[in-house]
Formats: sequence, C-alpha cells, structure tokens
Amino acid sequence: RSTLDAKTLTVVSFLVWRTDLTDTYLAACYQLLQQQQLANELISTPLKLLTASSSKAVYGHYYDDVIRNAQTLYGVSRHFPARIKEVNATALNNIMQPISAGRFNTLSSAYALLGFDAYANVAGVGSVAQMSISAINKKNQVSTLKVPENIAPVVDFAPDTARLKMQGPGNLPLFYAVTE
Repeated sequence: RSTLDAKTLTVVSFLVWRTDLTDTYLAACYQLLQQQQLANELISTPLKLLTASSSKAVYGHYYDDVIRNAQTLYGVSRHFPARIKEVNATALNNIMQPISAGRFNTLSSAYALLGFDAYANVAGVGSVAQMSISAINKKNQVSTLKVPENIAPVVDFAPDTARLKMQGPGNLPLFYAVTE
C-alpha cells in the first residue's frame, strides 16, 4: 500500500487506484489478514462509489461501472458483512439499470450475479421473515399476503388488486417483479 500511496508516482492512471477495484481487493486482503482498521479505511471509498456512476466504460479492458460495482458489492458482502447496511437501493440500481437497458456483456452479468448472490447471502432469509406484503384493491380494502420464507418469495395476489404495499427490515432495499 505504501507504494501505491507514494508521492513519487506520476502516472495519472496509476494514481487513481482508490477509485477502481484495486482499493476493494486490497481492503479484502487486509480484512483476511485481520487488519480491520486498514481494511475498513480502504473499503470506505468503494462503498461511496457504489452510488456513483462515473467510470467511463473501457470495454477493451472489460471494465465499466457494472463490473466495478458488482465486484465491490461482492467484496463488501463477503468480507465486510457488518457494513452491508451502507449499500442502499441506489447502489443496487446502479448495477441493475445498465443491465436492464441492455448495456452489459457476459463478464459484467456474471459479476452482477456473483455480487447479488453474496448480497443475498448476507441479507439472508431472516430478512424475508420480517417482510410483509399487502394487497390493496380498487375499493381500498387491504389484505395481507402470506410471504414464504425464502430469498426470492413468490406470492399470488387477486386480479382486482390495484396496489401492493411492501415493508421490509431496516434499510435493506426490496425489489419485486410482477408477472401474469
């Protein structure tokens, strides 16, 4: 790390190591070495960058925001589970939105799956147990739906449902899909 921080470095692309995956991987290494203070200091910047989408895509090097954010999500979930609460809905959307818009490749989609899987393992089934879903029909009558305790619960609701209200634990974001 002292080499990376050295003031004698002049190559501009090398000086930005704190804004790419080098910081995330170095933080994970320090965490594995039980050097929590250094690890926590290093992972702070990548956590903040999860909510920003500013990296210019360099597809020749297979590197873009989705790859950076997904690998950071994986690293935080795997090595810093206590800090997963710092990952908000904007951070998760920054991984999903480009994929939804068709701006992905096999590498970025693979890293996204890896990151979301690690995140789901940290959020865990216990979070689903604290989740509730209510169906509200056109007459504003509310009925509570039974939510199965698994990481991706599937719930049926009546055809006359006008709105669904979802509540979950703490600040973990909830995502849903509706299909016919």
